[in-house]
This record gives sequence, structure tokens and C-alpha cells, in this order.
Amino acid sequence: MPDDGAQVPSLPDDTNPAIRSRRNMGRVQMPEMGSSRNGLQSPGIDGQGSHQENQINQSQTMNLLQTTDLKKLKEIQSRVIAHYGLPPDAMTTPVRTNNIAHPRMLAMFLCCRDTDLTLSEIGRHFGNRDHGTVIHARKKIMQAVRNNPGIETVIDEILNAQ
Repeated sequence: MPDDGAQVPSLPDDTNPAIRSRRNMGRVQMPEMGSSRNGLQSPGIDGQGSHQENQINQSQTMNLLQTTDLKKLKEIQSRVIAHYGLPPDAMTTPVRTNNIAHPRMLAMFLCCRDTDLTLSEIGRHFGNRDHGTVIHARKKIMQAVRNNPGIETVIDEILNAQ
């Protein structure tokens, strides 16, 4: 291997990348460092584009997924409301009577199961409820499904309603 100071003849542009990498073995190529908040900027995750561009693309993808999940959440809420014949605000009202609380817990359970939203995000769409309330709803419905197989039929009816 040549010394660090020795000149290595360049290879033609159409040289196989594997040969190029073997030719440069032992040589560490550092990416150019730009300036950012902490003085360092890393290259893109896949070597294509800047790290900032990759973060923007990930952010756009997350927003798209979240939008899809929010549509699914609204659809679950409306199907549960229709199935139980509840008023439109039943999912967000502070009322805790069983005829409203049980369907709301069922809707929270379905949102946990069928979306990638966080517990806090789900709770926010059910009248600003805490994530602990969503956990409790999920546990209650899971317990009810174990004790009463008929609830699975209700879930299927809600999800398959047209």
C-alpha cells in the first residue's frame, strides 16, 4: 500500500465500484462537514441528499401515515356511534354513563388495535382524555372479549358495516 503522501493514479470513471473500493482500502474518506446548530452536519442516511432532506421526507411520510390513521379513527368513531345509535358528540362528551362509556371504550380499543396513533393522540380525539384512560379502555374491552365472545361479533358488525 502506498504511503499517505504518495500519489495514486486515478481510475477511469467506468471502473467497477468494487475495484474502486479495494483500490482505496485503508484510506478513510471523511464527508465534508458543514455548519449547523452544533457545528457538525452529517451526510444523508443513504448517502443521497442531505440529512435535513431525509428528515423532511420522513416527516412528510409520518404526516401522511398520521393523516390516514386520523381518518381511520374518525371512521371508527362514526361507525360505533351509528351502531349504538348515539348522538354525534358521544365520543368526546364528559358523560360517563354506561350507555356512552362502553361504546367509547370499544372505539378506543379499536383505535389502539387498528391505528399507529399514540395513546395520547387517541385520547386527544376522545374529548382530551389522558393516555391512562385509553389504556384502561383497552384493558376493559380485552377482558370483556375474553369473558363474552359475543363482543367479537359486535366488533365485526361495527367494522363491516357499510
